[in-house]
Amino acid sequence: VFARLDSLARSYVSLGKLSEAETLYKQALTLMKENGAQTSKDYGSAQQSLALLYLKLGRAGEAEPLLKSALKICQSINGPQSASLVPLLDSYAETLSKCGKGSEAARMKQKADRIRGSKSACIEEE
Repeated sequence: VFARLDSLARSYVSLGKLSEAETLYKQALTLMKENGAQTSKDYGSAQQSLALLYLKLGRAGEAEPLLKSALKICQSINGPQSASLVPLLDSYAETLSKCGKGSEAARMKQKADRIRGSKSACIEEE
């Protein structure tokens, strides 16, 4: 279900129909929550997509809790040092900065940089 709603929402975003995209992301989150999927990868992805839409709309305050939750889900599924966290950490850091939380934003950026650095070190060792 999420994949279809996500695809349609992305189409709406590309057409500039942002309120329609927001509605679809919210519907996806509601459906997954009603089905007990609040800790699933798709739920985290839907939160991230809605948060990025909010950032596009200049609504960083609404994006922040969604990204924080999506980050927790991603960490629990993939582990705290997974390379898949890097784009999410970067988005979260940007959002925190826009919300006036500079020190917390810096910590998230450093964590993303550490993960990037450790992945680069692994590649160089091979």
